Amino acid sequence: GRAPFLSRLTNVDTNPDLLFTIGRSGVWRSEDFGGFWTLSTLPGSIDRSSMPDVESSRPIPQIVCAGDGMGSNSSGLGGHVYLSTDNGFSFSPVDTFGSIGPLTGIYPDPVDENTVFVTFGVSERPKILRSTDLGESWEDLSGFSRSGSATGFPNVATLSFVSLPLETPTY
Repeated sequence: GRAPFLSRLTNVDTNPDLLFTIGRSGVWRSEDFGGFWTLSTLPGSIDRSSMPDVESSRPIPQIVCAGDGMGSNSSGLGGHVYLSTDNGFSFSPVDTFGSIGPLTGIYPDPVDENTVFVTFGVSERPKILRSTDLGESWEDLSGFSRSGSATGFPNVATLSFVSLPLETPTY
């Protein structure tokens, strides 16, 4: 399927035999731990120079996010993020935050099924975006603009992200 040399795999906690990976032609899905793969094409193409990612939601495994970046190809900072709500059989593009460039990772929230984080590594561009409505709108947690970060976030690539759920103590 013309996948990148280093391909990312993800599985679903509640069904360990269900695997996903992403290549230039779309998202590949296996229900038998890689014995047989089916392709879910994407409405756009995946940039072969990027490191695309695909991840399933822990709270609702039927939600699968995939993509390679955010932006318009005419700006040279292309890419798209896609969402599936039918267990990875079909995908739709989500709204973009702007022309940021290739992503470094997609991280669904471990508790909230509507929240997803996307990380980036492009200089002077947002590093961590959060959507609390499955990609309909985005918030830049790193606070970047052309003049730097309003939050003091360093201008370095963000290559991983962990969302730690807060638990309310019971007494």
